[in-house]
Amino acid sequence: MEPLRGGALATLSPDASAILKKADPQSSNAAWALRYVASLPNVLCVLSGMTLPEHVEDNLRTFSPLRPLTDAERKTLDQALVAYRKHLAVPCTACRYSMPCPADVEIPKIFGLYNQYKISGNKWLFSNNYKAIPEDSRASACVDCGRCVKHCPQKINIPLELRKISAEFKS
Repeated sequence: MEPLRGGALATLSPDASAILKKADPQSSNAAWALRYVASLPNVLCVLSGMTLPEHVEDNLRTFSPLRPLTDAERKTLDQALVAYRKHLAVPCTACRYSMPCPADVEIPKIFGLYNQYKISGNKWLFSNNYKAIPEDSRASACVDCGRCVKHCPQKINIPLELRKISAEFKS
């Protein structure tokens, strides 16, 4: 489940995407992620959410037939991962297990916008989208109750990350 981290691995940072494109110009970022998961031992089924017909077509190309990753391709993925992680601020998959928040903070939405900003560098877009969230649902509304942390499968210190985002947004 979630081989593309809620779609986040389909749109990587430009430098991470460039590494994958150089190694295989015909494969999408999503195809790399799906092949990685499908190549793991004991994986019998990969559940991939698809929104557009193009996603279905890409998945069919990826799995018909499946080409397990080679050692060289694994090294390429390692390089792309290093490049991607330089930009990723919060490792949230938007699974929504942290929701509902007792203080009504829009945790996955805020983390998604923030990660998009850190990858793209477009602070103006982040600021505009963040302002569209009602003020009482923004990062600054977190009361640090810890409920979200108990339910987060990624073990993210959500209140700490929200404080960081709130402080950066104020600056």
